[in-house]
Amino acid sequence: MLHPQKSGAAVLVAVERKSRFVLLAKQAGKHAAPVAAKLNEWFSVLPLKLRRTLTQDTGTEFAMHYQLNALGMATYFCAPHHPWQKGSVENMNGRIRRYIPLGTEPNSFSDADMQVLANQLNHTPRKCLGFKTPAEVFLAHLKPLHLVCVSNFPLSRE
Repeated sequence: MLHPQKSGAAVLVAVERKSRFVLLAKQAGKHAAPVAAKLNEWFSVLPLKLRRTLTQDTGTEFAMHYQLNALGMATYFCAPHHPWQKGSVENMNGRIRRYIPLGTEPNSFSDADMQVLANQLNHTPRKCLGFKTPAEVFLAHLKPLHLVCVSNFPLSRE
């Protein structure tokens, strides 16, 4: 989570490890219940293979992490002052800071602005992904099996 400013508002950041796909949301504060609700909203719609684990900071905003266990997710915490233990999120925070500099009040932009930013980040090619975008890699994991339709029934003569 990007740190709150004067209003207490903050930005919740979740990054899928393999695709680097990012989810962003403004949060009114660092209260555990709304953070858990947003994470539940995001992860409940994903297939189980894309929501196995979540590594988070030791902040109080993640105190209700156990609610994600109902989704089949294991939750982990990085050690205090060891941000490299969740390097994908830290890298993404750096990318976000290009657009939202440190000290910017989160209430100065809308939720729609957050989604535009997430969309831009998810459609930027990455070297680590073979110059594919996070969206391309993520969506490849969501594609259902393609089935070949085979029919032995004769075609209509009409």
